[in-house]
Parts: sequence; structure tokens; C-alpha cells
Amino acid sequence: MRGGVGVDSQAGDVRRPWQAVARVLAMPGLFALVDLLARIQIASLLELNHESAARAAALGSAGIGVLRDLACVMPAYVAFALAPRAATRRLTHVVLGVATLILAGDLGYFYFTLEHVEPVLFVNVNLLSLGGTLEARSAATAALAALGALALVRLNARLLSDAHTDFARPLATLALAGGCLAPLLPLAVVTQPVMPAQQSAIEQFLDRTRNASLRKVSAPIVANLFTALAASRHLEKPAPPLEAVAYTPEETEQLRDLRLLDADAPGPAATAVAGPEIRRIVIVILESLAAAYLHSENAKVPAEATAYLDSLLARFPHFERFYTSNMPSDWGLNSLLLSRLEPDWGGGRPSLLSLLRERAGFESFYVRAVSKHYGNELYTYPRMFQMDHYIAGEELAERYESHWHSAWGFNDAVVYEEGVRILREHRDDKVVVILNTIDLHQPGPFQGVPFDHLPDALKRQNVGLYNALYWTDQCVSGLFTTLEQENLFDDHTLVVLTADHTPHPGVEYRDTVPPEEYVRLGRLPLVFAMRDPARLRGLDTGAFASQVDVTPTVLALLGVPKPRGMVGRSLFGPDASRFAVGVYRDTFYYHSESSSFEEALADAGTPPTLRAQALRKWLHNLDVELPSSDASRTALATHR
Repeated sequence: MRGGVGVDSQAGDVRRPWQAVARVLAMPGLFALVDLLARIQIASLLELNHESAARAAALGSAGIGVLRDLACVMPAYVAFALAPRAATRRLTHVVLGVATLILAGDLGYFYFTLEHVEPVLFVNVNLLSLGGTLEARSAATAALAALGALALVRLNARLLSDAHTDFARPLATLALAGGCLAPLLPLAVVTQPVMPAQQSAIEQFLDRTRNASLRKVSAPIVANLFTALAASRHLEKPAPPLEAVAYTPEETEQLRDLRLLDADAPGPAATAVAGPEIRRIVIVILESLAAAYLHSENAKVPAEATAYLDSLLARFPHFERFYTSNMPSDWGLNSLLLSRLEPDWGGGRPSLLSLLRERAGFESFYVRAVSKHYGNELYTYPRMFQMDHYIAGEELAERYESHWHSAWGFNDAVVYEEGVRILREHRDDKVVVILNTIDLHQPGPFQGVPFDHLPDALKRQNVGLYNALYWTDQCVSGLFTTLEQENLFDDHTLVVLTADHTPHPGVEYRDTVPPEEYVRLGRLPLVFAMRDPARLRGLDTGAFASQVDVTPTVLALLGVPKPRGMVGRSLFGPDASRFAVGVYRDTFYYHSESSSFEEALADAGTPPTLRAQALRKWLHNLDVELPSSDASRTALATHR
């Protein structure tokens, strides 16, 4: 009997190391499963699940992404295999927990932005910027993710608690090390899945977007967080001086056909629009208000949600084909106020506010709902926009007793109240007031009207976005009503209403707007309002236009010519050659009567097209300080 026991015991001793190997590999396997499910969800958000070819490529991309994340996790388990001690066991706990939290955080971020964590997220992170994205739903999600990570770490601890005693045999140690390294070997040979080559131009265009989405599915999520953090350290560092690059004759022809070659040339001498002198300019920049959020543009939005905004479109000149030029907010604001496609972080280039001050004697006030410390705006905004007075959350907190809708900033009503105060105190002065709101920001746009006070149609649907639009609409109505009651909207007043950019393509945006409007740089509202609309009759409201055209148009109203470096053009007078232009990351957007396209500018593994090469050079040259003579421009348009 002792012999039998001895045999059984020996067999158990043989089996225990292999059981230990399985226990150690179980947790990376579980993490890989969670990672795979997250990536399948990302593929679904990117709408890669509607056709078999895209589904197959998405699944392959998800597998590559899982392997890339395992490459960040498995070294800790290799260390445990080679030195199974308490310290290396704790290392696996830390790596597994952090990787799980990163995975959950990235998925939450992706759910609202359709992007992995970006460098801008880390710019001047503080309680205000964090609070601006936290509300009950996201806090609950974060807590759930933390509990999930803790549960995985606890399970990992139990599985590895006695494993170090089971690796006495070198063969078991080698087997465990091999098992840890095996998932990483395919990374040496696998390639990024792409959509099958198509014949038609439209299918090729669509597949370029699908291939970009596939790269998002396969992105290394765990490593990306640290890559984005490192990149954020360089976002606001001054760039070295740029040297202009010459265009080839073929590139010159491409840019000339697109009417971009001389887009940043100085504008012609302008004559102010006839009528009483404009002494009061109010520019309302709403957060993330898509044109398709208005009932007059989209029947899916209840009429009650945007009744006053729709009445403004009926009452005053407005543009139906006005597009975002860049995003997010800082980039969009640069396009609006500097007529540029890229931010001027260092400052010094002419802005709408600096030109109105120097050429027309206006004093400028910029009212922003958030803290000056959000996104380091205390440093960047005065340099970029060159306002005379910068009023942000800190100043509003001293003047108004109002509930914050989040830690991010004050609601729209407070911003408008401050704007009216400035106009009232400077009634007899020449002033331009920028009112930059935040309440429609996603996720969780602010619903300032209590549910019981909503119109019945909105109560029945109870859609957060529609309720927030109603609040926004009521605030704009209150602003215009107050201006009219206090005779601040008189014959000397111009009001411009628009938005900083298209909404981030999250769930509410996708579910509200038509599919053809669900784009990164989509349509925005643009309304020019004066007491006598006839003074704005010269606006070419049927033309294609984009944010870069706003500053030249306002300048034209005042008789101030556009300076060199601004790429937009005045929207006064008929001009069949007008176009809308925008840049988001590595994609160039263009719309005109004769052409509409999205051009990928980055190297996606294929040689760039002639048009992409020309556009890349053109965008580069926009950031070069060119001499004032036109001879330099002619030199650029020749082949060297």
C-alpha cells in the first residue's frame, strides 16, 4: 500500500508544476479575453460589423491588438517564471491591474470620442479639467472598472500564491517562460489587416476610412496611454522656425485648381457696408452645436428643442453649407478667430480681435465659462486671440452665485449675463465681446431646465441631448431678448452666432443626425444678425463656407482688409469659386460646387497621391513666415 501511495504521490508531484503553469497563464488569458471583447466593441462603434469582409478584418485587427497589449503584460509573468518570488508576484499584480484600468479607461474614452486616449487629455490635468468630464454615469463606470481590476488582481494573487513552490524542476520553469512568450511570437510575422482592393473610386475612398478604423481596432491600448502622455509634453513647446518648400509644377496646378495657392494672400481693400457705424459686435460661440441639431435642419429633433434658434435662421441671414475647419475647441476657435487651419500656440499672428483693435478702435472682451487653468488656456488663449480682457471661471465666480453644472465651468446663462453686463457698461464704446459657452459639451451635456418644466414633447422622449438643446435654446433666447429690451441690439450692433466645432461623434450625435451628416468636420450653424437685415443682404448665404471665412467676413463689414496669412475669404458678394476647407489630424476636407473629397495626408503604407503631396506642402508653407512681397510666393510655385 505504501508503494501505491508512493506512486500516486509521485504522479501528483509530476502534475503539480504543470498545473502551476496553467494557473499562472490563466490570468493573462482572462485579460486577453477581456481585451478582445473591448476591441470587438470598438469595432462595433466604428461600424465595422455590417459586412463580412469588414468583420473578418476587424476580428484580425482585434487579435493583433490583443497581442500588442499582451506584449506589455507578459514580461511581468516571464519575470515571475524565471524568478518566482514575492517581488515578481507583486509585479504581476501591478501590471495586470494597471493594464486592466487602462483598457477600461480607453474604452470609456473611445465610447464618446471614437478615438483612443489622446495627448491633449494630459495637458495641464487638474481637478477642474477632470471634473469637467465626470458625472454620475462616468463615475459609476470608473468605479466598476476599478472593482473589476481589483477582482482580477485578487484572483491573480490566489492563483500565484503557491506557484513559486512548484517550479523546482527547470523543465517547468522553461515551459512557463515559453508559455508567456508564445503569444508574442506572432507579432513578428502578422501584418495589419486591410479591406480587399476595390475597383471603383468611391469604394476606394470608403475603404480608406475603413482601413483607418481597422488601425484603431489593432492599436496597442496599454502602451498608447504612455505614448500619449509622453507626446503631451511637446504639445505647447515652440516649434523651430520652418523653411518654405517649393511646389513642383504639377503640385502648383493641383493647388491652383483647388483655389488654394493664393488663399492666404492679403485681401483687397474693403469698404464698410453702408449704414450706421457698427460699434458693438457680439460673437456667440456655442459648444458642439451641429447644424443637424436644429429642428429646421433635422426633423428628428423635436421642434420644441430648438424653437428660438430656428427662428433666428428664419429671421436673419444664415449659411446652409457652413463647415467645421478643425476641432476640438482650441483648433476650431483658431479657425474662427485667426482664419487659420492650425493653432498659433506661440501667438503673434493677426487675429480678429487684434485687427479690430488696431484698424477700427475696438476694445475686446473674451468671456469663457471654464477656468483659465483648464487646458492651460491662461497661457495659450491671450497669446493666440490677443483679447484686451480675458474673463473666465475665476472672474465669474467672484461676480455670480451660480451652481456649476460640473467642475468644468459655469452654465451658458451666466456667460450671457456677463456679456450683457459688459455691453451695458460700455454702451457708448466700440467693443467686441466673445461669448464662449460649454453646456452642449459631450459626454453629459448640461440640462439646465428641470424635467417638470420641459415641454410635453420633450418629456415624452426624455432624450438627454434634446433636453440640453432646449436649455441652450432658452439661454440664447434670453440673451437676444435682454439685448433688445435694453436697446443693446440696435442699429449699431452686429451679432454672430455659430459653434466651435462639430460634436465629437459619440452615441448621442450618431443617433440624432442623419448618416450623411455623421462626419468629423460637419456642418455648423452660422447666423449674422443685425436689426436691419438688409445691411447683410450682400452675404452669399448659398455658398460653401467654413470657419476660416468668419473673420474675413466680419472684417469686411468694418471695411478692414484681410491680412496675409489668413486662409479664409469674405462671404460678401457672389463668388462661384467659394469652398469649405478643413483639416482634422491627418485628413484634409474640401467641399465646393465642383469637388468634394477627404484626402489622407499621413503615410498609410502607400505612396501619397499628388494631391496629398501638394496639400502637405501647402499646409507646411502656411506656417512659414513669408516675406511680404509677392515675389516670394511666385518662387514657391516654381520647381527647383
